[in-house]
Amino acid sequence: SSTSTVTTGCPAGDKILGGGENGATFTVDASYPTQTNGLGGFFYLPDRWSAKVSNTSGSNENVTVYAICAAS
Repeated sequence: SSTSTVTTGCPAGDKILGGGENGATFTVDASYPTQTNGLGGFFYLPDRWSAKVSNTSGSNENVTVYAICAAS
C-alpha cells in the first residue's frame, strides 16, 4: 500500500470553510485544514485543505481533494 497527502487551496484572498476528498478505492487517513510549522509551533493555513489517503488496491488510483471557500 502507498500513502499520499494531497493539498488544494482557495482562490487568492478567499478563506477555507471546509473540504474533503473523493475517489473510488482508498482509505482516508485524515482530512483537515492544512498545517504548517512556523515560529511558535504548528498553525493552520487559512486558505488550504489537505487529505492523507492510503491506496490498498494495488492499482493506480485518482484522488480529488476539494476546498469549500468563501470570499473574505
